[in-house]
Amino acid sequence: MLPCVRFELLAAKRYHCLPLGADEAVYTWREKKALYPFLTLEPDLLIYYDYPIYLYVSKQFPELAKRIALGLKKLQANGEFERLFNLHHAADVAELHLSRRKVFCLRSPYLADAHQCEKTLTYPQPINGSSHSRP
Repeated sequence: MLPCVRFELLAAKRYHCLPLGADEAVYTWREKKALYPFLTLEPDLLIYYDYPIYLYVSKQFPELAKRIALGLKKLQANGEFERLFNLHHAADVAELHLSRRKVFCLRSPYLADAHQCEKTLTYPQPINGSSHSRP
């Protein structure tokens, strides 16, 4: 859950938008709309940028770090990572109709990948029987 101060600043018109990840926008809107009725999900635009997520493990546990890395690689290789992501997030992401939006890609000067904005974007597909990730 995002801290409410972001929404209070938005309500005070300190800024005009709050970019959220596609996997968090719908449930955040559902969660906050009663308290902040002015909130809406922008229907036509998609701001895309590579955003790596890091999991830090104490230097005291190098074997744990290796095990986590190996487990994540296995999950990605056998498709289970994508299946789990879709199970928990795809229904919410599908509500955003991302493939219909105009995409603006932002390059990060902090990432080495020179092809950041040349990737083909793919969107998760809901799994039959999956529900929204959050009520």
